[in-house]
Amino acid sequence: MTPDSIASEHLLLHDVAMANRNAVNYILARQGLQEVSQPKVLILLDSLTDGSANQQELANALHVSRSTMATSLKTLERKGFVTRHTSQQDSRCKLVSITKKGADTVQRCKETFQMVDRQIYAGFSEDEIELSQQFFRRMLANLHAISGGQADVCGAVSPSTNPKSPKKGGHSL
Repeated sequence: MTPDSIASEHLLLHDVAMANRNAVNYILARQGLQEVSQPKVLILLDSLTDGSANQQELANALHVSRSTMATSLKTLERKGFVTRHTSQQDSRCKLVSITKKGADTVQRCKETFQMVDRQIYAGFSEDEIELSQQFFRRMLANLHAISGGQADVCGAVSPSTNPKSPKKGGHSL
């Protein structure tokens, strides 16, 4: 494999990821759900037993940075899909919960993801689908190995391994 073919393969993975994202956004817009900027957040919140989580837990679960999650939550809250409230166990902690409007939207979001997945794998045999999923899981494991499992999909590094993070006992973001 030459350096040019490696770069080409990287672009291919990027193109597939972007095409997937664009297809989901396109279908959501066709269904009148263009205001659902982060459907995965709604699906995750809806799946939680107690129905709420803090911002950091959501960011970790979806492999995004805390600031990315903050922006997403601000938008979802402004549009009435989620609400924030103080934790009863820890008054310093803000929890995010899905609203009725958000919960009513979850099923349509799930159906959109399923529709895109069916299109992605159109023409694939069951064995090919399983094999491709094994390859993707292996690729993720390989990428996580770069940072000892601390890098998420977007490349953020957890504070415990970030050389610029505060020393023990210091304050973090």
